[in-house]
Amino acid sequence: LGLTASQGYTVLAITRNGSTSMNQLSERMAHANSTMTRMLDNLVRKGLAFRSEDEADRRIVLVGLTPQGQKMQATLESEKEALMKEAFADIRDEEHSMILDGLKKIAKAMRAAVERCKSSCVG
Repeated sequence: LGLTASQGYTVLAITRNGSTSMNQLSERMAHANSTMTRMLDNLVRKGLAFRSEDEADRRIVLVGLTPQGQKMQATLESEKEALMKEAFADIRDEEHSMILDGLKKIAKAMRAAVERCKSSCVG
């Protein structure tokens, strides 16, 4: 598809319709703004993303997907879904729900740990 894994994850993280702020995207991707700026530079050069100013606050940089980027996002989502189906093909349906429940618990615990760290680890 012509993208690095990081570029693909970024395309998947950008809001499909409309735009999101660069800060929100950086938080969603858990990367520094400088890292996301370089990543977005590459996606803009490839014609997959765009930047614009927030009309209400020109200090805010908004990012979104071009029509070509939206097509790429749909392709990546389809490929991700196909990969997941293949990966879980040998797991019985009743095991799927057990695994999903376990993953939900892990995700909840990780979110709680991140929130605790935000308030105590960063000063």
